[in-house]
Amino acid sequence: MDAKQMGMFISKLRKENNMTQAQLAKELHVSDKAVSRWERGLGFPDINTIEPLAEALNVNILELMQCQRMPTKDVQVEVATDAVNTTLDIVQQQKKIELRNMVMYSIVGIIGVICLLIGLAFHSHDNFSLFSRPILSCCVGMIMLMVFLTYLYRRVNKYSRKE
Repeated sequence: MDAKQMGMFISKLRKENNMTQAQLAKELHVSDKAVSRWERGLGFPDINTIEPLAEALNVNILELMQCQRMPTKDVQVEVATDAVNTTLDIVQQQKKIELRNMVMYSIVGIIGVICLLIGLAFHSHDNFSLFSRPILSCCVGMIMLMVFLTYLYRRVNKYSRKE
């Protein structure tokens, strides 16, 4: 299964259920941008969202993971095993991406603090110019620190929204 295939399936089911992306997002406690990313094949729903997503779209989890309706209620063990393995692969992929983002933003935050400290340490009140190196260092540091804090805020907010 790939993200494009799942995205097309989610879009098709959402439209069959006469829902907008915003309505589906509200029901799942995610942003409409997240639903849009899924439908465009730019990512997968979070593993904790799979069951509520299946319920909202009136399919079972296996149908959602296979990206197709199943004609019968009987599920073969091989098909179910494949779906579980695919889900576990997606979870591992999401964890790698999350870890990479956490490391990247942490490095940005650390560099931001260092730039801020360097700027403050070498700042002199005698030579106040907006384009002096210490002032630029402080500005760069503050921007990098804000990027890091925004990442932290979004991460904390993401987990606090899930009920």
